[in-house]
Amino acid sequence: MKELLILVVFFVLVSCKKDPDPVIDYCGDAIAEFKNHVTYEGLFSFCNAQPPLQSFIYGTVSTTILDSNTVIFNLRADSIDFDTSLQYDINCFLLEEVIPSIRLTGQTANDKGWYSHGNFIKGNTGSIHINFGYPNCLNNTAFEGLSK
Repeated sequence: MKELLILVVFFVLVSCKKDPDPVIDYCGDAIAEFKNHVTYEGLFSFCNAQPPLQSFIYGTVSTTILDSNTVIFNLRADSIDFDTSLQYDINCFLLEEVIPSIRLTGQTANDKGWYSHGNFIKGNTGSIHINFGYPNCLNNTAFEGLSK
C-alpha cells in the first residue's frame, strides 16, 4: 500500500510540472528578413575636406550573402563614378529579451552599420545605414537607404 501511495504522489508531481515556454528564435527571424532585402536605394554622404560638399548623392546598394553571418555590399553612385564592395559580419542582439537588433561590423573600426525593419514607405520596407570611410575623416562616409 505504501508503494502505491508513493507511486501516486510521484505521478501527481510529474503531471503538475509546467511545460517550458516555447523557444522563439527572434534573431533568426530578423536575420532571415534582412537577407530577403537585396537592393537598397538611398543617399551617400562622403567625407571630403574640400568643397563641394559631397552629401546627399543618390546611389544604390546591392547585397550578396556569403554565409550565415557574412554579407557583401556593392555600393554604387553613378553620378560620381563610385563603385566599391565591402564585407560586413551580421550580428544580432536582443533588446528587452524580445526585440532583435541587427548590427553590421566591417573590416575596420570605421566600418559599421545597422538594419531595421518596419513600415516606412509603401508597406514593410527594410532600412539600412552603413558607415565606411577613412580614419582621418571627422565624419565617416555613409549610406542610408530603403529596400526596393
